[in-house]
Amino acid sequence: MKKVLLFIGLLLLSGCVEVGNFPEDRVNLHEMGSENDYCDKHPSRCYEGVQW
Repeated sequence: MKKVLLFIGLLLLSGCVEVGNFPEDRVNLHEMGSENDYCDKHPSRCYEGVQW
């Protein structure tokens, strides 16, 4: 039982991250899909300005 609780505690500690602090490569991946002219080029693939 102690091993299970220790394992759960380690999982909780490893899940703690600083909110909003992402590496630069993750930010670039997130912003990669936000092209504003995509919906102008492909209107059938957009719904109210959001691509799907």
